[in-house]
Amino acid sequence: YQRRVRVDNIKVRRAGFAYRASYDKFLNRYALLSRQTSYAGKITFQGSPLEGCKRILQDLQLAPQQYQIGRTKIFLKEPETLFSLEDLRERYWYNMAARITNAYRVSQTFQHTAATRIKNAFLTYKFYRQLCAIEIQRAYREFKKVQPYHDPRIRWESTTASQNQKTRTRFSLAHYRKFFGDYMKVSTQQALITAMSVKVPSAASEQVVFSFPAHSVISPGFFGSPKISPRFVVVTTAHLYSIAAIEKKNVLTHKCERAIPVGTITGASFSTLGDDMIVVHAAKPEWDIALQLPLKTELASHLHTLKNGQFQLAYSDLIQYRKKKSSSTKLKFVRSDAHPAPHGLFKKMSMTVGPAQGGVGGRIASVQMPQENGIVNQVTHLQEAAVIITDDMLKKAGKRDRGARGVDDAAPAAAAAAAPMGGGGGGGGGRGRGRGRGRGGGGGGGDNRPRVTAQWPYETTQPDELPFAAGETLIVVGDDGSDWIQCQNAQGRTGYVPRNYTQ
Repeated sequence: YQRRVRVDNIKVRRAGFAYRASYDKFLNRYALLSRQTSYAGKITFQGSPLEGCKRILQDLQLAPQQYQIGRTKIFLKEPETLFSLEDLRERYWYNMAARITNAYRVSQTFQHTAATRIKNAFLTYKFYRQLCAIEIQRAYREFKKVQPYHDPRIRWESTTASQNQKTRTRFSLAHYRKFFGDYMKVSTQQALITAMSVKVPSAASEQVVFSFPAHSVISPGFFGSPKISPRFVVVTTAHLYSIAAIEKKNVLTHKCERAIPVGTITGASFSTLGDDMIVVHAAKPEWDIALQLPLKTELASHLHTLKNGQFQLAYSDLIQYRKKKSSSTKLKFVRSDAHPAPHGLFKKMSMTVGPAQGGVGGRIASVQMPQENGIVNQVTHLQEAAVIITDDMLKKAGKRDRGARGVDDAAPAAAAAAAPMGGGGGGGGGRGRGRGRGRGGGGGGGDNRPRVTAQWPYETTQPDELPFAAGETLIVVGDDGSDWIQCQNAQGRTGYVPRNYTQ
């Protein structure tokens, strides 16, 4: 038998099939070369060895004359075929290593990219959270600043006595306008305080609750015709003052004509039309005073508060008016389209007034201030104090009226907890554009100039402001005693800084 086998082998070799291998051996060695028998370097074929060998030869696309399938073995004719199979087998492991290396590098790159994205997202989240905290704190500070002025407006509007009794003008329907009261900042007007002190010696110590330029009905005498003349109206906790500005030989003097005790005031009367007239009634020995001013509703509100509710309101087009201690007359209101509201035409104790300009119930874009020749208008800061927000202003994100903002409204969250809650200044506070800030120039030597130290950090909201960090020393360039100081930092940059942030 062995002899016969040797003869068969010799015949096979002579036929040209120099390589032979059993099915199991061929499958185990070259299974990596076929996707049907292996995956990722592991043999996955579950069939018979002969079927596995056939699938390998099928995927390799060998010509039929290059191999023969025997009963237990596979025969390859050319040595080049065997060499090519070995090359493919070695290249398979090299390609597998290259794929693993590339996959690892891609994984590392993606991991770095993912980490960078996560860091950026977290930094963006922290920055956005800080901005939200600053915005919430700014809104809260604004609310705390305007709440004392807004609450009287809300309480007055909620009273039934003042609803649906008078034709409302556009200025009266400005829902966002607050009752700030002392629009003229009487404490800074020494001429007015002096005039008030002549009438009432203790006027300087009285707390001012309302002040505004107005027009008063003046009765010159028995034969004179009543007329409307400019006056300053100041309401304190004790008196209602009417001050006239008189100009003689280019010299302006102030004279206090009326000082009505608040205790004698009994009420006020309005017409039902869209005029600006208000008649404040007072008990004897005082007499009534008729005023024309756009803030008549606010004046009545403050008087109602001072009287603890003991303040009568009346609405009529024919008002009984005591123009002197012992004489009285009637103030008549007539509707006429020839004289639009709110000014109308006053003649012989008769006010002719038409419909409100722009329609009733609309909003206004700015405060209309009375301007008269020969009288000093001392309420330029009203544009800052009276916050009137229109629909166009609400549409502009980030554009807010700076009139009701304090100097620390853009302070970071870390400084807002310890920093003062408001910049000084009456009325609306803040650093409005209509107020002078005393732009002083730098003077004196560098070593002799005063210095201030920052207590809290400050981020600028305007181009002319100067940012600084906590503990930074700044050189004072100009100081006019206001809420803002002009300073210079170590880099030579000059700008304005809030006073209450420094020491």
